[in-house]
Amino acid sequence: AETSVLSSRSDSDANFIGPLYLATAGLFFLSALLGWYISVSSIMNTRHKRNRMIFITLFIALMTLILASLIALFAASIFFSASFVNIPLTESQRGNLACILDQTGSCTGCDLPEGDPDRCPQRTVRDVTKLFKTAVSAILMIYAVSAWRMRKHIQMYQIEYV
Repeated sequence: AETSVLSSRSDSDANFIGPLYLATAGLFFLSALLGWYISVSSIMNTRHKRNRMIFITLFIALMTLILASLIALFAASIFFSASFVNIPLTESQRGNLACILDQTGSCTGCDLPEGDPDRCPQRTVRDVTKLFKTAVSAILMIYAVSAWRMRKHIQMYQIEYV
C-alpha cells in the first residue's frame, strides 16, 4: 500500500515554472525602474514629451506582459500541483465520493448504504479523483476571487475618530 500522497510522476512537464517566475520578477523590476524614471523625468520640450510617451507605452506593455505571465503561472501551478497529488481511495470511499460529487444524477446505487462498494459503479477511482481535484480547485478559485474583492473593501475602509 502506498503511504505517500505524492505521486512518483516526474516533474519534467513543469520545468518551465521556475524560469517563468524569475522572468516575471525581472520584468517587474524593469517596470519598477521604468516607472521610477517616468515619475522623476521632466518634460522640457516636444522630444522629451515623445520619449515619455514611448516610456509610458513600454511601461503599460510590460505590466500587461507581467499580468499575463502571472495568470499563466497561477494556472500552471494549480494544474501541476493537482496532478502531482495522488489520493489513494478504497472502493467504499470511491462510491461515497462519487455519489456526493454527482450533480447530474448519472450514478446508480446512491441509495445503497454508505460503504457499499456497489455505489456508483460507473465512476472509477481515477474519475472520482479528477472530480475531487476539480472541485477543490474551483473552491480555491472562489476563495481567490473573494480575497481579491475583499482587498478592495479593505482599501476603502476608513476609521472615523471622535
